[in-house]
Amino acid sequence: ENKHYATHADLLMEMVRQRVTQDFQIVTAAAVAESERRAVETQREGRNTRTSRSYDPFPRLLPSVTHETPGITKHYLSMGHRIQVMSYNPNSDTIDIVAFNRKSAQNDKENVY
Repeated sequence: ENKHYATHADLLMEMVRQRVTQDFQIVTAAAVAESERRAVETQREGRNTRTSRSYDPFPRLLPSVTHETPGITKHYLSMGHRIQVMSYNPNSDTIDIVAFNRKSAQNDKENVY
């Protein structure tokens, strides 16, 4: 069997490097935390984010993605209206990739990729 990587953790790092060379940007933990803080604040104040005209560079993530689990390594990457959350779970030795695309970009003919 041909194995190019010693572990799945090594494979995940290579996948992150490949995306960075494809113009994805790494989103810092501080930016993710700030986005989550704003999401909670918005929810607490009862504001409707769908009708808001303010620009949010990091759209709200689904709760299932943002919960931190001990031992799991996560990398957040963004490019334009796309965000990818790449994670490695050493307990199950699996890599998960969740891709988000901003809804407003799906019908925007100027943002064709």
